Amino acid sequence: ENFDKFYTIVGHKVERRTMKDWQFLVEMAKDCLKWGTSSSLFS
Repeated sequence: ENFDKFYTIVGHKVERRTMKDWQFLVEMAKDCLKWGTSSSLFS
């Protein structure tokens, strides 16, 4: 439930962001996966 609320808030913010900002968020998410606990799945 909290995740859905968080996603909605982020979704509204993303709508106002430019494509460049969106790409930055995507790259940041990739870094989180790369250095996170899920890194072993992509190595």
